[in-house]
Amino acid sequence: SEISMVGCKLMAQVSEALCDAKGRTDTFGGISVIVAGDFAQLPPVGETRLYSWVDTKSNKRAKPSAQQIVAGKLLWLSFTSVVILHQIMRQSGEHNRPFSDLLARLREGRCTGDDFDLLQSRVLENNPSLLDDKCWANAPIVVYDNATKDALNQRAAEEFARKSGRPLMWYYALDKHSGKAITDEQLRLHLTS
Repeated sequence: SEISMVGCKLMAQVSEALCDAKGRTDTFGGISVIVAGDFAQLPPVGETRLYSWVDTKSNKRAKPSAQQIVAGKLLWLSFTSVVILHQIMRQSGEHNRPFSDLLARLREGRCTGDDFDLLQSRVLENNPSLLDDKCWANAPIVVYDNATKDALNQRAAEEFARKSGRPLMWYYALDKHSGKAITDEQLRLHLTS
Protein backbone atom coordinates (compact mmCIF):
# COMPACT_ATOMS: atom_id res chain seq x y z
CA SER A 1 0.00 0.00 0.00
CA GLU A 2 1.00 3.66 -0.27
CA ILE A 3 3.08 4.40 2.85
CA SER A 4 2.14 8.09 2.70
CA MET A 5 -1.41 7.04 3.67
CA VAL A 6 -0.23 5.10 6.73
CA GLY A 7 -0.34 7.10 9.95
CA CYS A 8 1.47 6.56 13.23
CA LYS A 9 -1.47 4.74 14.86
CA LEU A 10 -1.93 2.41 11.90
CA MET A 11 1.79 1.62 11.87
CA ALA A 12 1.56 0.65 15.56
CA GLN A 13 -1.59 -1.41 14.92
CA VAL A 14 0.09 -3.28 12.06
CA SER A 15 3.03 -4.14 14.29
CA GLU A 16 0.68 -5.26 17.09
CA ALA A 17 -1.33 -7.43 14.70
CA LEU A 18 1.83 -9.07 13.35
CA CYS A 19 3.07 -9.68 16.91
CA ASP A 20 -0.24 -11.36 17.75
CA ALA A 21 -0.22 -13.40 14.55
CA LYS A 22 3.37 -14.59 15.03
CA GLY A 23 3.11 -15.02 18.80
CA ARG A 24 6.18 -12.84 19.32
CA THR A 25 6.87 -9.56 21.05
CA ASP A 26 9.59 -8.07 18.84
CA THR A 27 8.82 -5.33 16.29
CA PHE A 28 6.41 -6.42 13.54
CA GLY A 29 6.36 -9.90 15.07
CA GLY A 30 9.97 -10.40 13.99
CA ILE A 31 9.25 -10.35 10.26
CA SER A 32 10.97 -8.12 7.71
CA VAL A 33 8.79 -5.29 6.47
CA ILE A 34 9.22 -3.40 3.22
CA VAL A 35 7.19 -0.26 2.58
CA ALA A 36 6.85 1.73 -0.63
CA GLY A 37 5.43 5.07 -1.52
CA ASP A 38 5.87 8.76 -2.01
CA PHE A 39 5.31 11.19 0.86
CA ALA A 40 4.42 13.91 -1.65
CA GLN A 41 1.21 11.99 -2.32
CA LEU A 42 -1.90 11.50 -0.16
CA PRO A 43 -1.47 11.87 3.61
CA PRO A 44 -3.22 9.54 6.07
CA VAL A 45 -6.85 10.38 6.75
CA GLY A 46 -7.41 11.59 10.30
CA GLU A 47 -4.04 10.38 11.55
CA THR A 48 -0.62 11.75 12.43
CA ARG A 49 1.80 11.45 9.51
CA LEU A 50 4.80 9.19 10.01
CA TYR A 51 7.20 12.05 9.29
CA SER A 52 5.44 14.52 11.63
CA TRP A 53 7.05 15.82 14.76
CA VAL A 54 5.56 13.92 17.71
CA ASP A 55 5.57 15.34 21.24
CA THR A 56 6.90 12.55 23.45
CA LYS A 57 7.18 14.64 26.64
CA SER A 58 3.61 15.88 26.99
CA ASN A 59 1.18 14.61 29.64
CA LYS A 60 -1.12 13.70 26.73
CA ARG A 61 1.10 10.71 25.95
CA ALA A 62 -0.52 8.80 28.83
CA LYS A 63 -3.65 8.30 26.73
CA PRO A 64 -3.69 5.02 24.76
CA SER A 65 -4.19 6.77 21.41
CA ALA A 66 -1.25 9.10 22.10
CA GLN A 67 0.86 6.10 23.08
CA GLN A 68 0.02 4.48 19.73
CA ILE A 69 1.11 7.64 17.91
CA VAL A 70 4.47 7.61 19.73
CA ALA A 71 4.86 3.86 19.16
CA GLY A 72 4.09 4.25 15.45
CA LYS A 73 6.59 7.09 15.11
CA LEU A 74 9.27 4.99 16.82
CA LEU A 75 8.46 2.06 14.53
CA TRP A 76 8.86 4.35 11.53
CA LEU A 77 12.22 5.54 12.84
CA SER A 78 13.32 1.89 13.14
CA PHE A 79 13.45 1.54 9.34
CA THR A 80 17.13 1.81 8.43
CA SER A 81 17.42 1.12 4.69
CA VAL A 82 15.97 3.49 2.12
CA VAL A 83 15.97 3.11 -1.65
CA ILE A 84 15.03 6.17 -3.69
CA LEU A 85 13.89 5.55 -7.24
CA HIS A 86 14.66 8.32 -9.71
CA GLN A 87 13.73 6.86 -13.11
CA ILE A 88 10.20 7.69 -14.23
CA MET A 89 8.50 4.64 -15.73
CA ARG A 90 4.79 5.42 -16.11
CA GLN A 91 5.24 8.73 -17.97
CA SER A 92 8.45 7.76 -19.75
CA GLY A 93 9.44 8.93 -23.22
CA GLU A 94 10.24 12.31 -24.65
CA HIS A 95 6.59 12.92 -25.65
CA ASN A 96 5.62 12.74 -21.96
CA ARG A 97 8.41 15.07 -20.81
CA PRO A 98 6.22 18.18 -20.33
CA PHE A 99 3.78 16.19 -18.16
CA SER A 100 6.46 14.38 -16.13
CA ASP A 101 8.24 17.71 -15.53
CA LEU A 102 4.90 19.19 -14.43
CA LEU A 103 4.38 16.30 -11.98
CA ALA A 104 7.87 16.82 -10.53
CA ARG A 105 7.13 20.51 -9.93
CA LEU A 106 3.64 19.76 -8.61
CA ARG A 107 4.90 17.35 -5.94
CA GLU A 108 7.21 20.09 -4.66
CA GLY A 109 4.64 22.90 -4.89
CA ARG A 110 6.58 24.76 -7.63
CA CYS A 111 4.01 24.82 -10.45
CA THR A 112 4.24 27.46 -13.15
CA GLY A 113 1.64 29.29 -15.21
CA ASP A 114 2.44 26.95 -18.10
CA ASP A 115 1.73 23.96 -15.81
CA PHE A 116 -1.65 25.45 -14.96
CA ASP A 117 -2.41 25.99 -18.65
CA LEU A 118 -1.45 22.38 -19.50
CA LEU A 119 -3.73 21.01 -16.77
CA GLN A 120 -6.55 23.35 -17.80
CA SER A 121 -6.25 22.07 -21.38
CA ARG A 122 -7.17 18.60 -20.08
CA VAL A 123 -10.37 19.75 -18.37
CA LEU A 124 -13.29 18.59 -20.54
CA GLU A 125 -15.31 21.69 -19.74
CA ASN A 126 -12.51 23.79 -21.28
CA ASN A 127 -11.90 21.42 -24.19
CA PRO A 128 -14.91 19.14 -24.91
CA SER A 129 -13.37 17.96 -28.19
CA LEU A 130 -10.96 15.80 -26.14
CA LEU A 131 -13.69 13.16 -25.97
CA ASP A 132 -13.59 12.83 -29.75
CA ASP A 133 -9.80 12.51 -29.99
CA LYS A 134 -8.80 8.85 -30.52
CA CYS A 135 -5.64 9.22 -28.40
CA TRP A 136 -7.87 9.86 -25.35
CA ALA A 137 -10.33 7.03 -26.10
CA ASN A 138 -9.11 4.80 -23.26
CA ALA A 139 -7.90 7.47 -20.85
CA PRO A 140 -9.48 7.46 -17.37
CA ILE A 141 -11.70 10.45 -16.71
CA VAL A 142 -11.86 11.84 -13.18
CA VAL A 143 -15.10 13.58 -12.24
CA TYR A 144 -16.43 15.02 -9.02
CA ASP A 145 -20.09 14.07 -9.17
CA ASN A 146 -22.34 11.20 -10.22
CA ALA A 147 -24.31 13.24 -12.75
CA THR A 148 -21.16 13.91 -14.78
CA LYS A 149 -20.08 10.27 -14.46
CA ASP A 150 -23.52 9.09 -15.62
CA ALA A 151 -23.49 11.49 -18.61
CA LEU A 152 -20.02 10.31 -19.68
CA ASN A 153 -20.98 6.66 -19.26
CA GLN A 154 -24.14 7.18 -21.30
CA ARG A 155 -22.17 8.88 -24.08
CA ALA A 156 -19.60 6.05 -24.07
CA ALA A 157 -22.34 3.38 -24.16
CA GLU A 158 -24.10 5.12 -27.07
CA GLU A 159 -20.80 5.46 -28.95
CA PHE A 160 -19.95 1.78 -28.36
CA ALA A 161 -23.38 0.71 -29.63
CA ARG A 162 -22.98 2.90 -32.72
CA LYS A 163 -19.47 1.59 -33.50
CA SER A 164 -20.41 -2.05 -32.94
CA GLY A 165 -23.70 -1.76 -34.88
CA ARG A 166 -25.70 -3.14 -31.97
CA PRO A 167 -28.77 -1.71 -30.31
CA LEU A 168 -28.25 -0.05 -26.96
CA MET A 169 -30.32 -1.72 -24.25
CA TRP A 170 -31.04 -0.16 -20.86
CA TYR A 171 -31.83 -2.35 -17.85
CA TYR A 172 -32.96 -0.86 -14.57
CA ALA A 173 -32.57 -2.45 -11.15
CA LEU A 174 -35.33 -2.71 -8.62
CA ASP A 175 -33.64 -2.22 -5.27
CA LYS A 176 -34.96 -4.39 -2.47
CA HIS A 177 -34.37 -4.67 1.24
CA SER A 178 -35.34 -7.87 3.05
CA GLY A 179 -37.04 -9.06 -0.15
CA LYS A 180 -39.33 -6.00 -0.43
CA ALA A 181 -39.05 -3.17 -2.92
CA ILE A 182 -37.69 0.02 -1.37
CA THR A 183 -40.44 2.63 -1.29
CA ASP A 184 -38.70 5.32 0.77
CA GLU A 185 -38.12 8.02 -1.88
CA GLN A 186 -35.12 9.57 -0.07
CA LEU A 187 -33.39 6.19 0.14
CA ARG A 188 -34.18 5.41 -3.51
CA LEU A 189 -32.72 8.75 -4.60
CA HIS A 190 -29.62 8.07 -2.52
CA LEU A 191 -29.17 4.61 -4.09
CA THR A 192 -29.58 5.90 -7.64
CA SER A 193 -27.36 8.98 -7.34
